[in-house]
Amino acid sequence: MRAGIPQGGKMSPILYSLYVNDIPKTHKTLLGMYADDTALLAKNKNHKYTAAALNQHLAKLNDWFLKWKIALDVTKIEAVYFAKGRRKHKPIVKIKNQTITWSQQAK
Repeated sequence: MRAGIPQGGKMSPILYSLYVNDIPKTHKTLLGMYADDTALLAKNKNHKYTAAALNQHLAKLNDWFLKWKIALDVTKIEAVYFAKGRRKHKPIVKIKNQTITWSQQAK
């Protein structure tokens, strides 16, 4: 049996909303969704705690994607880092054992 929502169908936005209704959330991160794009936000004065919160939520999301047979293209995932001043070492954030690339801007 195939999983997914037909692209471009009249009912697709409503079906997709129902499909992702139980997407995992945490109290340490914010989750924003628009159409089929998802943004995950975390903040903390210590970038290690920020990375830990993101990694924990990404692990939960990955389990949820597997449960609902949602394909995840890791090559399309980007991270944007906002901080006062420049950071030479950005924290490591991973999903599916792959490090997410840091970008200058969100697309």
